[in-house]
Amino acid sequence: MSIESQKFFDEAVFVKKEASEKEVELKAVVERLSQPFAEIDFSKEGLVEASSEDGKYKLTFEMVAIDEAAQEKIEAEIKHLKSKGYPDDGKAVEVKNWRRTKRMLFVIDGEEIDTAKFLPADYQILFCPEAEAVHGSIAYEWRSVFLFQNPASILNLSILMHEIGHHNFEQKKVAGKVEKLTGENLSAAEKLRDEREASLFALRRLWTIIKKQNFKEDVVLFLKSEAYNSYCTEALQQLATDRYMAHFYSGYEDEERWERQEEENNQRLELWKQFQLSEFYEDWKKGREFDEEDEWSQYNQFTNWLDKNKNNPEFYDKYFPISEQEQEESNQMPDEVNNDESPPVNNRW
Repeated sequence: MSIESQKFFDEAVFVKKEASEKEVELKAVVERLSQPFAEIDFSKEGLVEASSEDGKYKLTFEMVAIDEAAQEKIEAEIKHLKSKGYPDDGKAVEVKNWRRTKRMLFVIDGEEIDTAKFLPADYQILFCPEAEAVHGSIAYEWRSVFLFQNPASILNLSILMHEIGHHNFEQKKVAGKVEKLTGENLSAAEKLRDEREASLFALRRLWTIIKKQNFKEDVVLFLKSEAYNSYCTEALQQLATDRYMAHFYSGYEDEERWERQEEENNQRLELWKQFQLSEFYEDWKKGREFDEEDEWSQYNQFTNWLDKNKNNPEFYDKYFPISEQEQEESNQMPDEVNNDESPPVNNRW
């Protein structure tokens, strides 16, 4: 079995556009989710048991000493972040501000999330509770997960599970349980798939909790627009660069074809948003199998549905009728425009 890399670039366009539209909303989401549910004294080693005032949110972990090996890993992570131009708030760059634990146990309204169930026993979690920036990463060779901010928040729980999701997907690769990618720019597509799978892992593990606590929309937006979007931007830039260089060196690359494809993708996204608000959306979902928390699996089936009916005018008349304003604008167009060889108006994608 194989999967076409273009699927992930199509989704990257979708995510990037949504993130741009919800930029202001995302800032508010990050602020809400990053509020600690408990105050923790990070100055002392030993067992930490933190709980919210109402007792619904609990975090238990043991703070252990930063040994020489852990210090080297923290210094290497700091160096890596600096090389990437990561925001420096003055806290994360000093090893003394970091803390270390081997396991974190969250209990939220009776639901447990235990990192020991997902990470091997030789892994450690290195975190900088005083850092203000949003950050998480995993280093397989160092058997370490890195986090910023107070771990006692829904934001950091989401980031932590996202990073554990990377480990989970890497294990699937090692076991040969991942479909092979085909197509162009496989390295960029692979990175997109890695980030996407990590976020989906986090959502699946947190789904019951975030639904019960009314955090679902916030966490979905954060994992998609913050944790995933930056990689979408990088991958699309890399794809554009590679295509340009291919055109530059070959002299025959069909540049217009890529422009048409990008325009088609944007039109499909607009139809998808329109369809989600229509009276047909809920009935359409019935009888189709996809992850409830994975909007992309819905969008993928939606585009397949469009492809099967692309030559059916009645299909578009029913599900995507032209508005009176569009019809009026179409009637006002000059004859030479209406009579050209462009596709019918209903084939708007």
